Amino acid sequence: MRDIFREFLFTKHILVNEAGAGSGNVLETLVALARFFGIEITEGAALAQPGMIRLAQEMLGKDVPEPFYRGFPATVRGLTEDQLLFDQAVHYLRTYGLKDFSRPGHSLIEFNPEMGGRELIRAVVTELTGSAAGAGRLIPAGYPVRGRLNETAEKRPFAILPEEAALKKLQESVDGLFQSTRPLSILQTDLLCEFVREYRFIPQVCNCKETAIALMLATMDPDYARFLHLSDVTGLADALNAAAPFGPARKGPPDLKNLNLPNRSRRLLAKVIDQKFLEGCPNTRDCFAEQQVWCGLLHHIHYRPVNAAAEAFVRGIRSGVNQSPEAEFERLLLSDGPAAAARALRASRGAGAVIRRLDHLLCRCREEEEISAVLACAETDNTLLLIQLLLHCAAPNEGRRIFRFTCGHRLHVHEETRDEARTRRTHVPPETRARVSRLLEQRLARVLAGRLGRVYIDPDMRRIAVPLQETASMSGVGVLPKGSRLPVDLKKTVRGFAYWEGVDDIDLSVMGLDAQGEITEFSWRTMGREMGRRQEDMPSPILYSGDETSGFHGGSEYFDIDVAVFRREYPGIRYLVFCANVFSGTPFEDCDCRAGWMARADADSGEVYEPATVNTAFRVTGKGTFALLYAIDLDKEEFVWLNLLHRDTETVAGESSMAFVLSYFRVTDVFNVYRLFSMMASQVTDDPAQAEVIVTDRPLSLPAGAQVIHSWDQEKILAYLSEKKLPFSER
Repeated sequence: MRDIFREFLFTKHILVNEAGAGSGNVLETLVALARFFGIEITEGAALAQPGMIRLAQEMLGKDVPEPFYRGFPATVRGLTEDQLLFDQAVHYLRTYGLKDFSRPGHSLIEFNPEMGGRELIRAVVTELTGSAAGAGRLIPAGYPVRGRLNETAEKRPFAILPEEAALKKLQESVDGLFQSTRPLSILQTDLLCEFVREYRFIPQVCNCKETAIALMLATMDPDYARFLHLSDVTGLADALNAAAPFGPARKGPPDLKNLNLPNRSRRLLAKVIDQKFLEGCPNTRDCFAEQQVWCGLLHHIHYRPVNAAAEAFVRGIRSGVNQSPEAEFERLLLSDGPAAAARALRASRGAGAVIRRLDHLLCRCREEEEISAVLACAETDNTLLLIQLLLHCAAPNEGRRIFRFTCGHRLHVHEETRDEARTRRTHVPPETRARVSRLLEQRLARVLAGRLGRVYIDPDMRRIAVPLQETASMSGVGVLPKGSRLPVDLKKTVRGFAYWEGVDDIDLSVMGLDAQGEITEFSWRTMGREMGRRQEDMPSPILYSGDETSGFHGGSEYFDIDVAVFRREYPGIRYLVFCANVFSGTPFEDCDCRAGWMARADADSGEVYEPATVNTAFRVTGKGTFALLYAIDLDKEEFVWLNLLHRDTETVAGESSMAFVLSYFRVTDVFNVYRLFSMMASQVTDDPAQAEVIVTDRPLSLPAGAQVIHSWDQEKILAYLSEKKLPFSER
């Protein structure tokens, strides 16, 4: 089994035995998994193999590079502001001033806080010149050795399955991903492509056009065009253009005005267009929404029509007359009003198109009858659209609005300017938004009702968000949908981490946000002052491990948050948002970076990085240099998943507004996994033994034949949401 499949199953708490039982070292393997990684085998213990230790080490971390302050956090608490700033200044001089990136830098005075001026100068000269004289002063004989971890970490229940059984589990996940109508994350897309290639798998359904396009790029097989509409060809062309060897650098939304496609890609596009016309009824009107793009594309690939219908389409595209449903919609909106425009749009493009323009329509309604007519046109059985619109209606509609969308697996954000906010016409009254929300909930209840039988739902599922917009996400152990929450134990310290290799400088930072989204920065630029003003005997609400700038062969950074103390000292800060930025400017996809967080009862117990205390660890990847990792809601004492790769190419956090993050903190208040499964259940039971479907993360005794859904089973949840296959017009 390939590594990508083993790693994916590991995120589902499954280990794979590929050699059969009786492979030896079973007991030693079980002890090592429990001791070093907190993994408790609840099924298939006799199938344990030593190779599983290496996989756990890869996924959860082991032998992670030391941070700048190697004794972090104990030895950092006693350093003054001057010592902290001086320490880093010497480090910056060596790495950037002398351009010495050959080895990771470490603190000079971490274990010599009382070093006199003459000794300090000698130590600095030794560090900068590499002279052996005085080298013993850098790491004195009393260098502390951290003891063993003396706290009990929370256990992770895992199952070990034979390869055949594990492959069936993998197949279930693949089927669920193919059924999803939502765009997938980078890892999920790569998983499908590898599965198709490795097992010669031929999908019978693929409900997401982005997934079909990704498969076509991976295989160059025009057969996947059966999952596309003719209007999706421009999306395929854009993906081929971005992947071309000499294609344009992608820094924004799709732009087909600069095409540079190789002949192989041109032939593929021509075959796809031919196939749609040979199938008949390609719904060419939808293509006129991008008439200029189509005109340029047909010219670039030297397209020759395959039949009379294709010939008529080419003539129409080149005529310059816009025949798109959107053009007719705008004409009717001006002449006949919003109700007539909504009816025409639904007839031509379906309810999904009406939903995407609902604000545009409702703000122009002047009478109650018009509102009712528009809402009638927006009725749909597409549960994903209904949930998305429900979340949209719950968002604040006052002040300067923030628009978010994803493209190229990155989040794009636009905040209204003052001029845009002043001249805005799409203001929907609060009472209308409330009415829409009530209708949406009623519609959701009708559409979802009766899909399942008796269901047991863990109350903790009220904290788990429904996976709707995961295309800009990273994947790994413990990763949950955006907006999902976990309780934070105030008796423990939250230690956020990032470690990497293959690039010199990645910065971990924490941005404090108030209720309005205003930023208080805690980063390499501010933490010397923040930590240095405290005395050794005072509790520190936030500690930083130091700025590592020469970590090409291995670097790491950490933040320790004492949540209880932080709440007292910074009462105006509501959220703490952890960010990672590649200061060197290299995209995350070109280096190896992992991030996550630990819960430590004793911050000075054990090593700085203890895999057994890791709650989540995931690989940060993608074309950007700015990632929002996760947050802490200080008022509710909860951890909140963000997991966003931002479009911005910022190399320093805190330079732009982060008010858009606030919307993710309200997700589970509006809709969550508990509400979803309670709507689908014919009966919600309090007894798992009586349930046909069990939704929980707790290890329970399961009745025979029961279907189990965990919070990390995103593809299963998406499959339930996409149970009804949708027409192309509503995708």
